[in-house]
Amino acid sequence: MFAYPNGRPDVDYGFAHVQMAREAGFSAALSTAWGTATRSTDRMQLPRFTPWTRKPFKFDVLILKNLRREPRQATATSSTMAARHVQSVATQAEGRESGA
Repeated sequence: MFAYPNGRPDVDYGFAHVQMAREAGFSAALSTAWGTATRSTDRMQLPRFTPWTRKPFKFDVLILKNLRREPRQATATSSTMAARHVQSVATQAEGRESGA
């Protein structure tokens, strides 16, 4: 089981990261996208939800709202976040090489 750091799809991780986790041999991974997992949910992008309340009625309402929510997932076409990260790493490496 893997958990994406911070875990926001297309913000903190992208589809390339999903592929990396899959290729590393993880059987499943958790995002921080709210929602309910179904049979069609990508096991490498499982949503999670914590209803932050101790009041029984409010807890039930939050659970029901969560069941209706469609979780966000990183997609193959949403690679801009990964591309920005690669460019940032390359820029930092160039700065170290030039002594900046």
